[in-house]
Amino acid sequence: SHAEIADAPVLHALSSFTLQTYIWPTTPAKGTQTIMCREDPTTGAGFRLFLDEAGALAFCVSISSEQCYMVSSGLSLLAEKWYLISASYNADSGMLCISQQPIFKYAGVNDQGSMSTAAAPDIGSTSTASIVIAARPAADERMQEHFNGRIEAPRIYSTAISLEEMNSLHSASRP
Repeated sequence: SHAEIADAPVLHALSSFTLQTYIWPTTPAKGTQTIMCREDPTTGAGFRLFLDEAGALAFCVSISSEQCYMVSSGLSLLAEKWYLISASYNADSGMLCISQQPIFKYAGVNDQGSMSTAAAPDIGSTSTASIVIAARPAADERMQEHFNGRIEAPRIYSTAISLEEMNSLHSASRP
């Protein structure tokens, strides 16, 4: 199942933004799984927070299906463990940032990390698509890349939160 939030005027003002939620992936390495997106399935414009083929957190902001700016943590998430994940896009600087923080740390497991990369400035509000949680819309109006697991307390902030701020939020709350 998935959730869909219809386009609204308040979403049009999202030039810089941050996405944040808790996730509990059941099968993180079982193909690409979308956590949260606002992406036009015809043009590819918008943003997408997802687990990549290796089960690592990734974030993409795109102008079109051919022009996507992406950052990945490169660190696979553990199955059936809680994580606080965050992603931001700063329209002024063009900076993409992601953070994955396990709620509980395990000895010898490297699944905590943050990453940032430069993208083009001013591309954050190019989509008028709905926000979809736990799936990605396809051009034929079906959903694809379903997230297998739990998603708790998804949030969208109308500002780009820095990596330091993302990491400090980890200690402030738990699912």
